[in-house]
Amino acid sequence: MPFIVDHKLQQELDNFRISGPHSQPPFNPFVCSPLGLQPKKTPGEFRLIHHLSAPHGSSVNDGIPHELASVHYATIDQAIALIKTLGRGCFLAKTDIKSAFRIVPVHPSQYHLLGMQWRGKFYYDKCLPMGCSSSCAIFEKFSTALEWIAVKKLDISHILHILDYFLFLATTHEECFRYQQKILAPCLDIGGTYST
Repeated sequence: MPFIVDHKLQQELDNFRISGPHSQPPFNPFVCSPLGLQPKKTPGEFRLIHHLSAPHGSSVNDGIPHELASVHYATIDQAIALIKTLGRGCFLAKTDIKSAFRIVPVHPSQYHLLGMQWRGKFYYDKCLPMGCSSSCAIFEKFSTALEWIAVKKLDISHILHILDYFLFLATTHEECFRYQQKILAPCLDIGGTYST
């Protein structure tokens, strides 16, 4: 499946999420971690994974303190409580931010830790990678801020998120749709895409 990795790397280059190809390591030191493919739910689709847990014992992830990788998500009980607040017949909509981690840039001081090598060339991530133990926790902070903006600035009174998924609740279909559209504008402004 090397052609899939080729395609995925080209997509990331086209979106300015990685730097490369470089004929030499672009930094000294430069930590290279392996790449992998994870099948998605849709047959024939894959997610590119940057295995920052390899090699075990001396990986990039081994150097990240556990407390920086710990995440607490909203619960189903919180969603049920929102539904009960609005009552029978309320409307729900959801959206998720596509390539969520990949819209959050990494500080340039960390680039040297996010290296990869493919077909004899060197690359490095410039956005949160899939495979970094702290990516979920960092993105959760971003999502929490987005939910705060939704409530405090966009007047979306009934919203809940779990990482990159957002749930909207309202008493009418129109209001629910309006909530969903309001949150999408800031996401698009920062380069995110979404699915509903």
